[in-house]
Amino acid sequence: MFEFTYTAALLAILFAVSAAFLLLRYRSDMLAMALAFELAAGAWWIGANAGVDVAYAHDMSVFWSGLCFIGGSLILSFFLVFVDTFVTGMRPSHFRMTLYLLPSVIFSIFAFSEYSISDTVFPPGAPAAIVPGVLYYFYLAFFFASVVYGFARMIPFYRRTQGKVRYQAAYIILGFSGFFLGLITFNVVLPLFGELRFFNVGPQFAAIFFAASSFAIFKHQLLDVRIW
Repeated sequence: MFEFTYTAALLAILFAVSAAFLLLRYRSDMLAMALAFELAAGAWWIGANAGVDVAYAHDMSVFWSGLCFIGGSLILSFFLVFVDTFVTGMRPSHFRMTLYLLPSVIFSIFAFSEYSISDTVFPPGAPAAIVPGVLYYFYLAFFFASVVYGFARMIPFYRRTQGKVRYQAAYIILGFSGFFLGLITFNVVLPLFGELRFFNVGPQFAAIFFAASSFAIFKHQLLDVRIW
């Protein structure tokens, strides 16, 4: 199972480099900024998952797991920011931005506490894992609320658009669907049933989001991105 640790580390680097490229080159494009922050949050979460895998002590596992909680909540917050920006074509209002980011701030405050991580597990010959605390259930509520709300806005938008914007929306929906499906299966459902051995599989599904968003950018001009 440690092979997923190596691929997660590589994927985190890919996300981080892509986010840095967008942040440095397209600062005036709000959609590019929203995507960059989503990629940066993904890099944070995927990299922290890789750190959890190789943790060999309780405190180290708590540290990396806390970073996972922060990164995971930021993925959801910036997902909402990205969807809002894409659908409306403008920056979210201050009120909406506060609503999107506030849960991540709250989760970050308690990310390293027993409310988020009640215990750590070190299976022999397998990646380290955690036993989620009570705050995990509130995180799940935020997760499902964000996913439902985001797709409730994206799918009608896809249906009423045409041309390249319709293709852009289709690939965004496809990318996030594949990513969130992996998270739900391996980082939500299985841990709730006490199965922690496959926790490091979920981050691999981020590759679907990266591939789909890249195709939307370069094939269907989601962003005015030029490498040179």
